[in-house]
Amino acid sequence: MKSFKHLLSIFFTIILFSVQNLGFAQNCDLDYSYTNTGSNMIIMITQNALSNDVLVTGDNLGAFMSIDDEIVCVGAIEWTGEQQTLAVWGNDANSAFIDGLMAMDEIVLMATSNGVLYEVSYSPAYYFEVNGI
Repeated sequence: MKSFKHLLSIFFTIILFSVQNLGFAQNCDLDYSYTNTGSNMIIMITQNALSNDVLVTGDNLGAFMSIDDEIVCVGAIEWTGEQQTLAVWGNDANSAFIDGLMAMDEIVLMATSNGVLYEVSYSPAYYFEVNGI
């Protein structure tokens, strides 16, 4: 039994080091569709920002928030491996319900590659600013 635990420990150590800037989450489907609310913030993603061995061209990268215990996409792009921008959508003040991020809400970035969901780790945290870059 000790050898199994030892192998399991080595396996998780290898996974943690090979993922680099991405934190392993779980194997599931995440909806990357979002609504243009007319209020956004731009996040510039440079080619080296996510240098890793996990994401490949065509993978999904998105910004998410929680609304009524449901994870909702507030902006997404298809990963190209090159510099690109991600529009993160804020709440539409003219609607009767919350449909985007509010000022100073933390932006949670997630990615899906080969059916595996990852939370993108970064420091310091990003917070939503209307018309921010």
